[in-house]
Amino acid sequence: MSSMSSVAGLSKYIKTLPSTGKSIIAICILSFLTGVIQFLINPQDSLSYNFFTEGFCTFMILGVSSILSGSVNQYWVRALKGINLKIKHSMFLSMLSMIFISLILIA
Repeated sequence: MSSMSSVAGLSKYIKTLPSTGKSIIAICILSFLTGVIQFLINPQDSLSYNFFTEGFCTFMILGVSSILSGSVNQYWVRALKGINLKIKHSMFLSMLSMIFISLILIA
């Protein structure tokens, strides 16, 4: 069995990543929902007493920082002549890290 047939056999498991726009929309929605869920679970620890305001504040903290980190990460990897990291890969990794932080925040 040659190495080419091994790679060809594994290529059926490769999935395409979502586009940059879809990742940014998912980051916005998930960060807002994280704030709303956090408010519904524990309203006395909120920044305000309104679930919409709490969702917006969490979006500003988690969502905007994740979007910025995805774009800055891709820029610096390219500037330092690192691996071929596309913006959609960087945004997807940023979205995954935001999801992990959101799960920790909710739990």
